[in-house]
Amino acid sequence: MTSEPLPLAAQPEYLTEALRRSGALGEGCVSDVVIENSRKTILSRIIRLSLSYEGAAAEAPGSLILKTGLPERVDAKWNSGRHEVAFYMQIAATMSAHIAPRCFDAVWDADTNAWHLLLEDLTDSRCVLTNWPLPPTLAQSEQIIATRARFHAEWWDDPRLGVSIGTWRP
Repeated sequence: MTSEPLPLAAQPEYLTEALRRSGALGEGCVSDVVIENSRKTILSRIIRLSLSYEGAAAEAPGSLILKTGLPERVDAKWNSGRHEVAFYMQIAATMSAHIAPRCFDAVWDADTNAWHLLLEDLTDSRCVLTNWPLPPTLAQSEQIIATRARFHAEWWDDPRLGVSIGTWRP
């Protein structure tokens, strides 16, 4: 466990409100947050948060993944955070298949390019394929392709594409 300061989106009050808005928390509130681990990727920072509650139901998530942009990339012309937030707000939220992790909060600030996602923590039910840039095994690659195919099949010829979800490029 680390003792780094908590980002605003990882503060107990913020998490309580975000989890309530998403329907994941009714009564009670987040009383304590601990950073279990934190790592940087090329485009983002991924933080695993362990949550404690006062008066919350057992269904409230015990941990979350907080994904944020890197401060050194905030001025980048291509902001991946904007696209990822849009994906979770517009696409993943409307899918019938549970392919993407559940998103409890997705924020992108157009003025500052700051963004974050609060995601379902699937750490204990998944495995890390490899450490970048090493490729996954053949069996893992086949599973990735099958999952991507399920995702594309759900959206094939969907009338919402380019109308209420996303835009078509010229």
